[in-house]
Parts: sequence; structure tokens; C-alpha cells
Amino acid sequence: MPNRLLLFCFSILALTVMSCGNRTLVFAGEAEPENFSLSFKMPEEFDFEILEGAEGKHDFALEVTYFSEQMQGWDQIPLYYILTSPTAESDKRISIPVKDQKDWRGTLLANEHDRIFEQDIATGLDLAAGKYNLKLYGDSKDEGKPILGIVKVTFKVYSGK
Repeated sequence: MPNRLLLFCFSILALTVMSCGNRTLVFAGEAEPENFSLSFKMPEEFDFEILEGAEGKHDFALEVTYFSEQMQGWDQIPLYYILTSPTAESDKRISIPVKDQKDWRGTLLANEHDRIFEQDIATGLDLAAGKYNLKLYGDSKDEGKPILGIVKVTFKVYSGK
């Protein structure tokens, strides 16, 4: 009987987590930037498809894994992306905070060096069915200066909300 109660509680928790925010993950693509850096010269690319019947509102998010000791003065990660859709191309500049007043943002991983967090970068995008491409650049004011300390970037597309 205690096992059934535990299973029931776990099931309720799982359903709550899965429906949190009424979003469904439809794509996740990972990139491990060369030399642990994002730059304007070498974008990370993600190809994804919105299937027939899945059109509508979508959100984009980035899950960033970074090495806090190598961020070299960056309290925010300046990024630029170009989204190519079946009918158009759009771009956007964003800045993702990695440090609040004094603490590094995100969960410290087991290696005790890397931190990970997820940040929405665009919400409520009306996407039609078709193939898409997103190019993600480090947007340093000095194009020759990459943003160091980026271990992994996961681009995510969610539907609904």
C-alpha cells in the first residue's frame, strides 16, 4: 500500500511538471562551441521543422551551460540570432544575464565548475509549418573578441502557452 501511495504522489508531481506553463517541447538541439566561445565569426546553427498541424504560437529558449570562472568580465551574454523561415528572415539582439548582483546564475553541476540555466529568448512567435534555421552568434562589441566560457548551448522550441 505505501508503494501505491508513493507512485500516486509521483504521478501527480510528474503531471504537474509536464503541464507547467502549458508548453510542449517540440525541438531541442545542442551545440558545444569550438574553444568554449561564442563569436560573431562562427555561429552555432540549429535546423528544425514545424509540422503540419503544429502551427501557431511558439516560444524559443536557450539552455546555457557555462564555466563561470572563464566568463572574463561578462555579467551578461550578448547574443544575436537570425531566424530563417519558409517565407522570411528575421533577426534579434538579446542579452542573457549570467550574474545577478554578486552570484552566478544557474545550478552548479557535479564538476563544481559549470553552471546551467534556461532562459526564454522569444515568446509568442506565430510559426507556420515548414523548415527553419536559427543561427546564433556571440554579439561582442568587438567582433574579434569572443565570449569565452560557454560549454554548451541548447536551443529549444516550445509550442503552446
